Parts: sequence; structure tokens; C-alpha cells
Amino acid sequence: MSLDEATRLLLKDTGAGHTVVATEIEIGPAIDAETFSTYRPSDAATLTENRADPKIDDFRLPRVGGGELASTGFPPPLVIVAGDAAGIRTMAARLLPLTHGGARPRVIGFLTAVPPPDWTGNLLDPGDAASFADHASQAAGRFPVPVGVDIKGAAGYQITQAAGVEAGQTTPTAVGFIAAGMALAHVATDGTTDAELQDLIDAVR
Repeated sequence: MSLDEATRLLLKDTGAGHTVVATEIEIGPAIDAETFSTYRPSDAATLTENRADPKIDDFRLPRVGGGELASTGFPPPLVIVAGDAAGIRTMAARLLPLTHGGARPRVIGFLTAVPPPDWTGNLLDPGDAASFADHASQAAGRFPVPVGVDIKGAAGYQITQAAGVEAGQTTPTAVGFIAAGMALAHVATDGTTDAELQDLIDAVR
């Protein structure tokens, strides 16, 4: 949930498409014109066409199998697969033949790890967070590409949100195609065909 700073309305995320809705609506409110306006600016079309793609933040994740997975070691172009262990393995198997074995562009995974309801640790405690990541890493098994443990999907949020994955969920598997400057150029899901995946890969090469 989030609080809109301008209207002070409490918002919540809902639905498979990650739609933001207001929890209450005030009809005919008095709003300062300098704060909020529904009028479309004259250059709105130009602004929309020239808007920058969202960017993937720098990441440093515990790597499945030991070590870490950091953005400094994986410059774009890059393909990031986000989801659960089974989804990452299946999608990686499809991507490897399309990316010269996951090398051009590099293919990596973000394993979305959500603590179960009965977990008693505290993710704000570095020791507890490291212990949970280690447990998730051991439970995940091996992968054909480098994979990092993404606790609560924080590092891959831009990708999963753009792909329509509901907050807190690990399916469908989401794929982010990262261009220069770590810009999220395109997204796909496990429902995307191999031909479509190839086109998206070619677009960021």
C-alpha cells in the first residue's frame, strides 16, 4: 500500500495487472490548481514518446551456490529471469540456445524468495537475512545460469511489475531485457514464444 502525497489518499495494489486503486474517493474536492490538474499539457504526446525507460537499480545479491551476484559483473546488454526456481530453470533452458549459451547477451536469474508465514526471523537483521538467503539458496538447487537470491523480489521489482506479476507472487516467470545504461527495454513472460524472445534479444544486442 502507498500514500499519495498530493491527494493524501491511501492507495493499494490489486489484481493480476498490478493496478493501483484508491481505498476511498472524495467527490468534488477543493484542489489547488498548482498541486494537481487533469488537463493534458500541449506537449504531452512528445513527453510520452520521449520518456526514459525504467532502469534496473544496481544490485548485489547472495549467489546461489556461494558468493554474490552484482550488477558490476554483468554489464548490459543483459537478460534477467525473475521468478521461482522451476520457472527460472525452464526459461533459462529456452534462452540458452538463443543467447549463445547465455553469453551474448548474458543471462542471469533473480530467484524470488519470500519468507513463509511461520518464519520467525527478522529481515532487518543482517544475520537473519543472510541465514534466510542461504536456506533459499540450498533449497533451490543448481541452475544453468548465474542466479542470485532476491529476497521478496526487491531487486527484480521493475521487471516483475512491468510483466504484470502480482506483488508478492513468483509466477508467471518474468524476463527483463536490459539495454545500455541498465534501461529496462522490454519484458516478457513464460507465455512468450521462442520467436518473440529472439526478437526481444536481438533488440538489445
